[in-house]
Amino acid sequence: MSHRSGFIAAGIAAVLVVLVPFLHNGYLTGTMVLVAQNAIAALGLGLLIGTARVVSVAQAAFFGVGAYAAAAVSSRGLDPWLSILVSMVVVAAIAAIVGWPVRRLRGHYITLATLALGYIAMVTFNEASAITGGPSGFGTFPPLHWGATPLTGDLPAYVLAWIAVAIGGLIVYRIRNSSRGRALRAIAASETAAASMGVEVRARKLEAFVLSAVFAGVAGAFYAYYVGYISPVSFSFDQSIYFIIMVSLGGSATTLGPIVGSALYSFISAALTQFASVAFPSNAQSAAAALQVIAFGLILIGVMRFLPGGIVAAIATRLDRRPS
Repeated sequence: MSHRSGFIAAGIAAVLVVLVPFLHNGYLTGTMVLVAQNAIAALGLGLLIGTARVVSVAQAAFFGVGAYAAAAVSSRGLDPWLSILVSMVVVAAIAAIVGWPVRRLRGHYITLATLALGYIAMVTFNEASAITGGPSGFGTFPPLHWGATPLTGDLPAYVLAWIAVAIGGLIVYRIRNSSRGRALRAIAASETAAASMGVEVRARKLEAFVLSAVFAGVAGAFYAYYVGYISPVSFSFDQSIYFIIMVSLGGSATTLGPIVGSALYSFISAALTQFASVAFPSNAQSAAAALQVIAFGLILIGVMRFLPGGIVAAIATRLDRRPS
C-alpha cells in the first residue's frame, strides 16, 4: 500500500468513526465499541504476523490476562486507570517469561508453543477462583471514571476505545516503518541471512511477541470495564482463532488491515447472531456459534485463495494502479 492510498483510507475510516455517535443508534455504537476492542488486539497480532511472520494462538490468553489483571487490582482499591497500566506490566512480564524460550523456535513450532500457553491460561482462568471467580466469572470491580463521573455506557466506551485504536495504530505504523520493522521483515525472510547482517534475531522476535501481547492486554482491560463482567468463556481458544481471522481478512501487511478485519468480523458475527435468533429461536446461541464457525471458515478459505494479502491490500493495489 502506498502512502497516498494509505492516508486516504485512514482518513475515510476516521470520518466514519467520528460520524457513528451522531447517528444515535445504540446498537451500532455498541457494536463499534466491540470492533475497537477487537481491533486493539488484532493490531498487535497483525504486527507479529505481518512483519515477523510469527503466528500466535495465545492472543486470547493475553486478552484474558489483561482483563483479569485490571479487574482484580481495581477491585482491591487501585484506581481503574492505574489498573490498566498494571495489566500492561503483568501481560508484558508473562509474555517475556514465556517468549524467552519460545524465541528460539521457528515456524509452526512457535504456533504450537503459543497453543499450549492458551490452554494453560484457560485452565488458570477456570481454576484460580480466588482471583478470577472461576467458571462463574468476576464482576465486582469499579468502572472507569473521569473525576467523580463514572464512564459507563456505550458513548464513553466508544470514545476511549477508538482513541486507544488511534494510538495503537500510530505505534504500529511507526514500528513497521522503523529499523525494527525492517529487521523483523528481514527475519521473516530468512533468520540466517538476517543474523549474518547483524540483526539480533531472538531479541527482535521477543520484542514483537511482548508488544503484541501488551496490545491484547490493553484490549482485555477495556473489554472488562465496558462489559463489567468477565468469565473464561470470553478468552477461549476460539477467540484466538477469531483474532487470526480478523487479521487475515483485513490483511497483516498494513496497519489498517487488522482494524478493517475486526469491523468485518464483528458485523458479520452480529448478523449471524441476528439470523440465528430468527431462524433457530429455541437454541439461538448454539446455532449462532455453529454458523460463525462455518461462515468464517468459508470466508477464510476464500480470502486465502483469492485475496491472500487481505481485503485492504487488494483495494489499495487497485487504487495504486489507477492513473492519477
